[in-house]
Amino acid sequence: MNRNVIYITALTLVISIGLIISCQKDSEIVEDQTSTELKTAPDTNWTDIGSVSVNDEVAFDISTSAIKDALEDEREAHFDDSTSTPYLYVAIDTIYFMKYYVNASDTTNNNYKLYLVVEGDELSTMDANYIKFTRIAYTGVQIYNDEIYLLTDVGGGIGRTHTCTGNPCGFCEFTYRWQWWIFHGRVTGCNCTDTEPDHICNHSTSISGTISISL
Repeated sequence: MNRNVIYITALTLVISIGLIISCQKDSEIVEDQTSTELKTAPDTNWTDIGSVSVNDEVAFDISTSAIKDALEDEREAHFDDSTSTPYLYVAIDTIYFMKYYVNASDTTNNNYKLYLVVEGDELSTMDANYIKFTRIAYTGVQIYNDEIYLLTDVGGGIGRTHTCTGNPCGFCEFTYRWQWWIFHGRVTGCNCTDTEPDHICNHSTSISGTISISL
């Protein structure tokens, strides 16, 4: 084969691979973007719950107990249907913000997004022995002018959650699209930290309902 033909073929292959990788990255970005992105000032569907400091630290501005109560009520409503036997609900112990980055390149300019994460136990009102560790990440969190807002009225079907439930497992970790050092991408699944090989964490996604926070 002519050497020039080999060079041209190799160059075409490299360009094709580059285009495929580029398309994959673009699709990941589009997949991660949601209609909860705040382009303008938030409306009544959003509740101001925190702020970002000059040192880029995120913190709550309102009582976390009020947020816990609201999220527990939402989860209770989520389980309150005829198919839930026995009747289940989530008792929240811990609540915090967790930063994530759509792409690794976003870490260079600290262009992060936030999850609102809660940890607790999935309990049963009919079975005292039914206790399962549960970890939930709420995506309906956005930053506008250094204020952190939680989507509290999902009207249009937004506010997706990632839920990890021990089956059984003492503690469920999130898995991410990518992870490096202290940085990571969006949640994609769960992993059980127990040493027992038959312990697992179930991962599910859902759309959260309307949340009413008593300020």
